[in-house]
Amino acid sequence: MKGPPTSPNHLPSSSNLAFTQFPTDFTQLPTVSFVIPNQEHDMHDGTGRMGDDWLRDNLNAYAVWARAHNSLLIITWDEDDYEGDNRILTVFHGANLRNGTVVEGTWTHHNLLRMLEDMYDLPTHAGAAAQVRPIIGPFASDPVVKRTLFRQGLNSYTNASDTMLWQQHAGTNHARSLNLTVDLDTSTAAGNQVGQALVRFENIIGNSLNQVPQTATIHSAKLLPQTPRNTTGFDFASYDRFRLHRMLIRWDDTDTWSSLVGGVSLNDIEARLSPTVSLVPSVDGGTAIFDVTADIELFGVGTPNRGWVISPPSSSYGDGWTFKSSETPSSLAQRPTLEVLYSLPPNPYERWASALGLTGPDSQPNADPDRDGADNLAEFAYNLDPRLADAHPVTPMGTNGLPAARVVSGALDNLFEVQFLRRKGPSPAGLAYAVEFSGDLMEWSAGQTPVVTSLGEDWESVAVRDVAPNSNLSRFARVSVTLQP
Repeated sequence: MKGPPTSPNHLPSSSNLAFTQFPTDFTQLPTVSFVIPNQEHDMHDGTGRMGDDWLRDNLNAYAVWARAHNSLLIITWDEDDYEGDNRILTVFHGANLRNGTVVEGTWTHHNLLRMLEDMYDLPTHAGAAAQVRPIIGPFASDPVVKRTLFRQGLNSYTNASDTMLWQQHAGTNHARSLNLTVDLDTSTAAGNQVGQALVRFENIIGNSLNQVPQTATIHSAKLLPQTPRNTTGFDFASYDRFRLHRMLIRWDDTDTWSSLVGGVSLNDIEARLSPTVSLVPSVDGGTAIFDVTADIELFGVGTPNRGWVISPPSSSYGDGWTFKSSETPSSLAQRPTLEVLYSLPPNPYERWASALGLTGPDSQPNADPDRDGADNLAEFAYNLDPRLADAHPVTPMGTNGLPAARVVSGALDNLFEVQFLRRKGPSPAGLAYAVEFSGDLMEWSAGQTPVVTSLGEDWESVAVRDVAPNSNLSRFARVSVTLQP
């Protein structure tokens, strides 16, 4: 029996409500709600001022409420005007955010959807959200994320390789081509002629400058090829879907369709049968965004990095896609880019701050949440509590407190002595302590050999005496503490 007709928006009336039914008691809202203004108020047909005014007049009360009720308002758009890279503003407002943060990295609506799904521990993910990771960075509990870019010629990086393989010109190598085209050419007399592209970024994992450290946690990795802008009537963008597969065999940018024996086979021998990700690169002059996070994670744990092959669909509109190669001379920014976002394991200071419940700006080393004049770094270095106003000098037998200075009797004269607490360890919990003395606050020098007394498993007391006698001249001392990278 044929069922009732589907409504135009495919949603039951119980879910698709007019905004006049938006509750004033926000606890009555569903767990996740979408508010979609009309085309005047969403800035599609109306002005930016009209959109801002509507948002203020209709959602300001919820925005204020959200910050105090563990809720989140996300303001985003579906597209821009297709000029440039199609960047879409997205704003988070509510509770538990790292306020004032501009989140690092390249993110898409698929990342946003994945973030919402993961917030509620959904076991499955819709569409392309299954191929990406959640947005990371806006929440106070997120780790500190670092971003690095790999692009031929950027920061002296020279390990990018790319080329294309064409069935129609099987013996031609394209190592020096400025543009790389992927296509299923249905116009040739010989039938469908396949064009594939190969891209690789080597030496991205390691402990050298600008590499991703081997101990890093990868949160996002995007391969970002640039589609040339149509200025001559020839459209380089495409409405076909192109698939990116991880390569399993070694290749060189001088390889051809013939040298790889009929191009790259997607057979789990030459390249993975299942694509890492697929997309429709439809933005003229824009950047295609391939999420390759899963592959970069594999490279980080020792899987050989052979790069990727980009293949056309097996059937298509015959609508090829072209992107700029690493040989592009006009602008480095047009060359393919690999963007990696990662975090490092928390250092001892970060673990200490987290264990004490310090979040957001209050967790920074230069913050002073208890307003006692000692910043968090000093509290960490001298066994103080950043939640209590306890910034007092350490006593001779004390186990916490700021450095203390006193005059002590030496063999021949009185001497200036500084006592301070120090964390134990080969490099004491990521800290470096230094004691110096001066007579004019300009020239500083080290003191005598420190006298160290153990105070248990984690702490020791250190006393350092000045080398100069305590005469009538003024003497000064300082203890410097720095957090090691």
